Amino acid sequence: MGAVETELQYQLTPEHGGSDEIWPGLVKALRVPRVMVKMKITDVRGSESDYTIDKQGFAWVNAPTAQKTWEDDEEIERVYYPECEELLKKVTGASHAFAFNHVQRGEDWSKVMKDIESYKDDDIEFRSANNCYIHCDYSYRGAEQFYERFVVNGPREDLKPLAANPRRRWALINLWRPRKTVNRDALCVADAHSIKDDELAEQTIRWLKPEELTEAQKNHPQFKKYQAGAPDTFLWAVKPPATPESHKWYYASGMTPDEVLLFKMYDSRADEGIPRRVPHTSFRSEFDNGPPRESVELRAFVIWDDQDGDL
Repeated sequence: MGAVETELQYQLTPEHGGSDEIWPGLVKALRVPRVMVKMKITDVRGSESDYTIDKQGFAWVNAPTAQKTWEDDEEIERVYYPECEELLKKVTGASHAFAFNHVQRGEDWSKVMKDIESYKDDDIEFRSANNCYIHCDYSYRGAEQFYERFVVNGPREDLKPLAANPRRRWALINLWRPRKTVNRDALCVADAHSIKDDELAEQTIRWLKPEELTEAQKNHPQFKKYQAGAPDTFLWAVKPPATPESHKWYYASGMTPDEVLLFKMYDSRADEGIPRRVPHTSFRSEFDNGPPRESVELRAFVIWDDQDGDL
């Protein structure tokens, strides 16, 4: 296995100019200061089978898809979601899977930052660039909040009897697939065991209340995407390590559309040795070339009939 050396963006605490809040849809969310730390990222090519969902928290899987185009969200939900649910059950051994949303990315981060140079912090702006800072999409309470919303009180009646048992094991998993071969801004994941819970920092995702909106915001062409008044949600940022080598980062070079990277965003099972969340980020290296990276990521719940969690 080879490795690349690069810099990754870790959390900068509020007292040092960072923020413990994220305001999606506003320009200031794209400008949150972070601290750069030199890191080594190991290329797993040739040893993908050494990495599993319940060992490090992630797995690379060869999984060609029947989904050929990505323009129609309704078609993606009809064709791609069931396909991914079956794959997740196969890989995790879970009894049930429920895909509940997806995100597509295809813009270059540097271009986005250049485009918004003259914008005000409170201007509305939604862009599809890859996230180039270390994070977990949900903190522990953030994941529980989404489980309550989408499973306990969600549309799948078949899952509600399972959700009625508070000790039933469930997990949130991200299924990440490149739409074209990756030649730049690859996605890397951290061995969940190498980043301890006390190195995580919860950040609040906030949306403006309707009464806080300005006329300029309400008249913005992208305003229909803005979730005014949505409740706060929560994610993990990651603090810089005391020693860089303590955090173990991995990626697979040249991922193709026939491959997926599965990684845990949350696992309700808290047994020692079970990875519960996987910090991740895109990164840049001296080998990057070609057009912006294009990807689609799907988020799903998985639930086990025969296993309990520890909450």
